[in-house]
Parts: sequence; structure tokens; C-alpha cells
Amino acid sequence: MNLEPTASQVEIATGVAEFLRCEFPAKRLLHNDAWQRGRAQAELKSLAGQGWIGATLSAEVGGAEMTLPTSS
Repeated sequence: MNLEPTASQVEIATGVAEFLRCEFPAKRLLHNDAWQRGRAQAELKSLAGQGWIGATLSAEVGGAEMTLPTSS
């Protein structure tokens, strides 16, 4: 059994890592709680815009029906 990621999976992981590195830098965790609370909604919208939140939902509700081992 080959457990190495496929080229598609590596491409997806690379894209996700780059997005997170740019949009959610670690330095944002150093800000106070008020800043984080105000930013939480914007961050959630940003993640939703990538389609990750609904990736595992059924197609009936607009999801992609993906599972962790799904590859394209």
C-alpha cells in the first residue's frame, strides 16, 4: 500500500500552506484578545471563501463530499 500523497494532494497542501502563511501569520497571535475577536469573523469568511469549510458537506447543501483520503 502506497501511503505517499499524490501529486494532486501535494499541490493542494502546498496551496493551503501558502494561503495560511499569508492570511494568518503567526504574529497575529501576539495581539490582544480584543483584536482577535474583531478579526475572527473576517478570518472565518476568508476560510469559507476558499471552500474548505464545506468541502466535506453533501452536494445537496453545496458541499464537495470530500473525505480526508479523497484525491482528484
